[in-house]
Amino acid sequence: MTICWAAQAGMYYFGGVSKHLLNKKIFGIYPTIIQKQHPLLNGFKREITLPFSRYTTNLNSEIPESSLQILASSAATGPAICATRDDHNFFVTGHPEYQSTTLLDEYLRDQHRGRVVEQPANYFISNSVEKINESWLPQSQRLFNNWFNLLQ
Repeated sequence: MTICWAAQAGMYYFGGVSKHLLNKKIFGIYPTIIQKQHPLLNGFKREITLPFSRYTTNLNSEIPESSLQILASSAATGPAICATRDDHNFFVTGHPEYQSTTLLDEYLRDQHRGRVVEQPANYFISNSVEKINESWLPQSQRLFNNWFNLLQ
């Protein structure tokens, strides 16, 4: 399993999928719609919520069906979880490994550096930096547990 930029590199290696620079950072917690039932997504019904923090994206339309399959995606993030057709490689373009305060730390770091950055989307409860929406944490744990089970 590769994550974020490594996932984008893997999708390029295995499928020739280009990444595209964005004008605005994808930054926050985003629900992604499950496109295909797969053992990696056991226990998820219609969506999985993941943290994202990147200035590039991939396009669903550029995923070659002959070598890759889209397991989850959204209009905001593009393909979020993909797999090779043989299920030996998984690509997660978000950050399921993030801890609850990682996006907060990135947000404060960018502000401290004088960068103009919006608050992470769907991350703070009532726009209060003291209250964090941690809805992705149990889902990320499930995703990693499913992956570990596939390795056995």
